[in-house]
Amino acid sequence: LNASGQFTNYYTAGGGINYAGTTLSRGELWGGPALLLPPVFNFSAYAETDSRKKIMFKVTTSHHTGQQHYYINHRYSLDITYKPINTLFITLAPGYTSGFTELQYVTETSYYGDPRYIMASIDKEIFDLSFRVNVSLTPELSIQYYAQPFIFAGEYYDYKRITSPRAEEFTDRFHTFESNEITYNEDWNAYFIDENKDGNNDYGFYKPDFHYQQYRSNMVLRWEYKTGSSLYLVWSQGRTNIAENGEMQFDQYMNELWETHPRNDFMLKISYLLVF
Repeated sequence: LNASGQFTNYYTAGGGINYAGTTLSRGELWGGPALLLPPVFNFSAYAETDSRKKIMFKVTTSHHTGQQHYYINHRYSLDITYKPINTLFITLAPGYTSGFTELQYVTETSYYGDPRYIMASIDKEIFDLSFRVNVSLTPELSIQYYAQPFIFAGEYYDYKRITSPRAEEFTDRFHTFESNEITYNEDWNAYFIDENKDGNNDYGFYKPDFHYQQYRSNMVLRWEYKTGSSLYLVWSQGRTNIAENGEMQFDQYMNELWETHPRNDFMLKISYLLVF
């Protein structure tokens, strides 16, 4: 259900609600059996100022809540668009996302030949920023630039194994390891499981906490040197880094991102219109 409207001052606002029923997901266990997931309720809303003005603001928020507290996701974003002249268009769009998932895939292992699908709860935070500039120097010559830094941090806890993926009750679909079943080895940076509680480790897995940083940018120069014929010069830069530690440390992770060695790609495309 969605609704939107425009006021007499040309401001707009809208919102919506969505309900997704019980889902049989075939991807949650990465090739394992399908997993039954509870319903999810979603609410979203936005407000936008007059798009005819030189500067425009848009605020957006969305909130997802899974039944039985299995999933929560909150998203907030702000879009700022500045058009000082008709030939210059600048957009800045920061965003922040935080959330929780009860069943996040960790790994698959085995216990005396039987598969074990290891899951965990995860707290996650995401910072992202989109930046765009469009400049028309002449009707035939334009420059477009796009950049997006992205930071994700995820902390895992309450490790568990899937027991009955289609059980009627959500809590019957998994077993959370008790303190006498799971131990953490700091030297190995790994968890070990004693499933039958006989004092011997039956299987283990590495601690999955991580943070992920990425930067993507593209600059495109377009020149229509002849009617119907164009030249494109493209510069693309990317930086990607992934490391341990799932606690969000924004300043440190941004510094790590800019210190990551970039990959630069340059491309040239020329099109020519043949008229017979």
